[in-house]
This record gives sequence, structure tokens and C-alpha cells, in this order.
Amino acid sequence: MKIQQITLILFTFYFSSIQSQVTLNNEQKEFVRKISQEQIFIHFNSNFLITGERLFYKVYTQNTTTKNLSTLSKIAYIAIVNSKKETVLDQKIKLTNGIGFGDFFISTPLTTGNYKLIGYTQWMKNKNLFFEEDLYIYNAFTNPPKILAHTKEKQPNKNLKTYAKREKVTLPISTIALDSAQGDFSISVKKVNPSLFPEKMTSEQFSIKKNQTNLVISSANKKFSIPEFRGELLSGIVASKNNNNIENLKVILSSIHKNGSTQITNTNTKGEFHFNITTSLEKENLNIQLDVDGVSNYSISLLKKFPVDYSQLQFKEITTSREVNNIIKSKSIHLQIENAYSVIKTDSIQEDTYNFKLYQQTPLTFVLDKYKRFNTMEETVIEVIQSCWIENKNGNYTFYVRDENLVNNKLFKPLIIVDGHIVTDHNELANFHPRKIKTVHVFRKKHIINSKQYHGTINVETFKLSFKPDETKIFKLNTRNISKEKIYFKQSYAKNKDLRIPDYRTQLYWNPTINGKEINFYTSDVTGVFEINIEGFSNTGKPISLKQYFKVE
Repeated sequence: MKIQQITLILFTFYFSSIQSQVTLNNEQKEFVRKISQEQIFIHFNSNFLITGERLFYKVYTQNTTTKNLSTLSKIAYIAIVNSKKETVLDQKIKLTNGIGFGDFFISTPLTTGNYKLIGYTQWMKNKNLFFEEDLYIYNAFTNPPKILAHTKEKQPNKNLKTYAKREKVTLPISTIALDSAQGDFSISVKKVNPSLFPEKMTSEQFSIKKNQTNLVISSANKKFSIPEFRGELLSGIVASKNNNNIENLKVILSSIHKNGSTQITNTNTKGEFHFNITTSLEKENLNIQLDVDGVSNYSISLLKKFPVDYSQLQFKEITTSREVNNIIKSKSIHLQIENAYSVIKTDSIQEDTYNFKLYQQTPLTFVLDKYKRFNTMEETVIEVIQSCWIENKNGNYTFYVRDENLVNNKLFKPLIIVDGHIVTDHNELANFHPRKIKTVHVFRKKHIINSKQYHGTINVETFKLSFKPDETKIFKLNTRNISKEKIYFKQSYAKNKDLRIPDYRTQLYWNPTINGKEINFYTSDVTGVFEINIEGFSNTGKPISLKQYFKVE
């Protein structure tokens, strides 16, 4: 089916929904059958982890019909589930052309046990499809599992290439058969797991086995999850306390952040509203508000998505051995040392940047420290901020913006944004102390958001995000945000730096995106056999799985 047809169908579902799921009639069910399903494969660094380690993962979302990477869903849900079938850790990650990545820190509250790594999209939930793999987590501070007899660890191959401690390892792409396979691949270099634990599933095995759970859902469950084809779908409902009209009310989603994002939508006849979140917003400062008079006469609540059914998951008994216990003890010591130096081995976060191109114009920018500071916003506007003026009627303030011809236009108010938060009550900005403001950007052209016209925009940046909106007028969200993408730390001794810092990494390298002509990483002070594991899919959907081993002495 052409993408335009699919989009039209999903658009219809979107605006007929009650929550993030709908009840389908026969005609809609026929449409749904024509839309390809998705499946997820997760490449992760290890299925044997102890507290203090990190689980790195990359998500590959495929179209089950073509086997190519799926472009339908834009959000994937990754979770770690314990043997009680409870979610103990979960993340939402952004998918770009079917690809996304992230990591979990295995913290001490997680007790020793067998867990499941789960992955799915909202579209997959309609058939209760999800990726699952076993995770064996050991917590040295909890009671150990049943001890087996001595297990003989596999002897390393004597022909393995050997490297010294802290030596550079270079893998030309041509030597690992990726130069002829155009596609998307990820790499993990980690010390091999004890033989007590089974091998992780490869992308090649996944393509044959399709290790996704498809449990039978009761016929009583008639809900249908809308695929998140633009971003995470956040749905809610507005209720009136005084039987006021709840249709076509303007609802604002915004966040207090230096790169804050804002959206405006309208309610439908039932008071329902929907937002598509495409960026990693700060959930602590994420809020919803109504742009109406008499805000106190309304209430806002979020509508929940129905959960995945884990009822038929099966968990294996977790065991250990004296050899494994010795490995755990050694790794625990190494991790404590590594975590003590984590401040100088940090990952970097790829921050979203504020894009003024949304306004299709260049602002007048006023850095207030370059001007004489005043004690009120009214004085600051009069003396510093050109193309603006402020009116005070009996203590109620209104800001206005002059157009490019310096004509005063009071027909429409300007859009006011402070640290990413849309200010509907101008008194909040008028009464804010200007010494807390860093920069003011003024856009003089009209701006239209969701059919509402604003005459100009005033965008304010404060020091230390010091602006706090009136909490009586907003609904603060308590929802997990989309995880931010990271650039993972890569140890280097090229310039002999960090030579005096201990290096007890057992995870030598993780990169969710292989590019360039070669792969480079450094060994650590940990000796033993290490595994290079590359997984991914070619542009034609062919699975690629490669493993190589080397030794550090």
C-alpha cells in the first residue's frame, strides 16, 4: 500500500481515537490487514551482567513483509522484566528509519535472577508481538543462587591473536566482510561470558526463528493501538467542572528547558486531545495547559495505553558455580574502581537545539547584560527591548510587538515563550524579575500555530531556567521521556593521556553505528579472551552476524 494511503488511514484512526487505542469496525480491520506488521531485533552487549554494569543495546525494527528496516513507527519501547513479570526498567527511544539505541545501568536494587529484555512498538502491541531474550543478572549483595558443581570453562584457542594491555586494536572493515554489505550495523567488544550462560541470539538466528512472543489475546480486548508514525503519541482529555463547552479548546504542551519544545492542539467533541512528541523533552518540567479564560473551571488528565501481556513469559532457573562466583567477585572489584573514575569517562549527550527556523524569520536579539539593568520588566521593555511595548490596565499587563514597519498592531497578541514554556497570562512575565533574564529574542512577523494567529513572538531565555509557571494553571506530566541519544565514551591512549588512571574495562568498545574504513579501540588492564560481535542488516534485509576473538595478556 502506498504511504499516502497508509497515512490517510492512520490519520482517520488518530482523530477517531478515545485513547491511544481505538475500537475498529470491519472496514477498518480490512485496512489494518493491508498495513505491514513490524518486528524488532535487539543487539545488546551481554546477557550476563552484574550490578554496576551497563547493558548497551541497539534496536532494529523491520517490516515483516519486505524484511527492510521499517519506517512506520518512530518510537520503540524497551524494558527489563523480572521473573514476577514486573517491569523493573524501561525506556522509550526514538527510531530513525527503524533504528534506535540506548543503555540501561544495572543498579543495586535489582536482585539476582533471570530477567527478560523486551522490545516492541505500539503497532506490534495489537498482536501482542514483542522481542524477548534472557538476561542473567547477579547482585553480589543479595543471596546467591543455587551453586552447581564445578564447571569447566572453555579453554581459549591457542591460535588467537594476542594483544598487550592498553594496546590499540585496529579492524579494517575489509577484513570483517562489511565493506561489501551496505546496511546498518553495531559492534560490541567485551570479555567472553562464562560457559554457564547460553549464547545470545544473533540476527541470523532471529531471521530464522523470529524470536518474538505472539500470545493469544482475549477476544474481549477490542482495543487497537495507533502506530506512532510521527512520534510518541501522548493523549489526554479535558473535563469541565461547570458543564462548559469542551470542544475545540486549545491545549498547550511545553517544557521548561533551554531547548524547550512547544506544541498546540485542539480538543475534539469529547474533550480529547493528542500530541506527537518527536524530541527528548525533560519530563520533570513537562506540562500541559489550556489557553482559555477561567482555567480553574477545567481539569486535565492523561489517557493510558494498554500494557503488553507478559502472562505467558517463561523464566529459566538461575544458577551459579564457584568459577562464576570468582568471576563475579573479580568483576565487582573492577567495576568499583571503574565507577570511581566514571566522572572522567563519561558519555556525551546529543542535546536537541532550539531551531529558530520554525519562525521563518531572524529575530532581534537583546542580551540584557549588555544594557543597563532595570528592576521591572516594564522599564526593561521601554528602555531596552525595541519593537515591543507593554500596557498596564489596573495591574493587568499585556505585551505587544510592532511589525517590521514599526506599526503598532493590537489586533493580535504576541506568542510569549519563556525557557520553552508558552506564557498565556502575560502577568507572569510582566512580574518576573528581569535580572534573571539572559536574552530576549523578538520576532516581528505574524506566527500561526494550529490555526491561532499571533502578532510576533517574544522568546525569553533565563539564567539557570529560573522561570517557574503558575502551577495552579498547568498540569504537570509524570511520564517517562524519550531517551536522549548518546555518544559513548571511547578510551584512547593515542596521546599517552590517562596513563596513571586505572583501566579495568571488560566492555572495551560499544558503537551502535559502524562507519568509516576501520574500527579502532584500546584494550584495558583486564586480561583474558574477548569477543568482537557485529550484528545488523543489509539494505536488502539480509542479516549480518560476525564474531571474532582475541586475547589480552
